[in-house]
Amino acid sequence: MHRGLWTVLQSKYGRGLENLAGCAVWEMSAHGAVHRALSVRSAAVGFAFQATEYMDGVPPGNERDGIRCENVECLTFADRSFDLITSTDVFEHVENDIRGFREIARVLRPGGAFIFTVPMDETRPTLIRGERAADGSIRHLAPPEYHGDPMRGMTVYTWRTYGTDITDRLAQAGLDARCEFVATHGVAMRVPVIVAYASR
Repeated sequence: MHRGLWTVLQSKYGRGLENLAGCAVWEMSAHGAVHRALSVRSAAVGFAFQATEYMDGVPPGNERDGIRCENVECLTFADRSFDLITSTDVFEHVENDIRGFREIARVLRPGGAFIFTVPMDETRPTLIRGERAADGSIRHLAPPEYHGDPMRGMTVYTWRTYGTDITDRLAQAGLDARCEFVATHGVAMRVPVIVAYASR
C-alpha cells in the first residue's frame, strides 16, 4: 500500500515531489513509511507538511506529545487548507465515511487531490461490516474485523471493506475519483490507489 501510494505521488508530482513546492500537504498519520518520506521531502522541496492522528480522549485540534489530533468526520482545519491529502488504510475505520469524505472535499483547495489506499475487494460492492445500534453498541452485519494501530493496538474496528462502488461513495461527498491499480517493484500483486478531486 505504501509503495503503491508513493508511486502515484511520484507520477503526479515528480520523482522527488518537486511539483509540490509551495503547496500544503496533510498526511493522516504521524508514523509509517509515507509519513517519513513526506516529512523528508517537505524540507527538501519546500512544502508545508502537517501530520495528524486520531487519538481517543484528545479533542480535535489539540495535541498530545506534539502530535495533533484530528477526527476526519469533523475536521478543525479551515476550508481550502490543502493541495494534497494522503492516507493509507484509514477510511475503513471511519464510522461515517461519507461525512469524512465531505470534510476532505471541504479542506481541499481547487485542483487539490486526495490520494489514498483502503483494503478493497475488486469483485463485489463495498461490504458493510457493522452499524451503530440505538444503544451505542455496534451491530455486526458481517464477522467483525479489527486492525492494528501503533497508538491503539489491535483494537481498531473495521466498519467496511471497500469494493467496486468506492468511487460512487466518494461522488456522494462531492469528490470525483478514479481507482488506479499500481504494480510496484518487488510486489507481485497490484495495489489499488484512489485519486480524488473536489468536484465543487
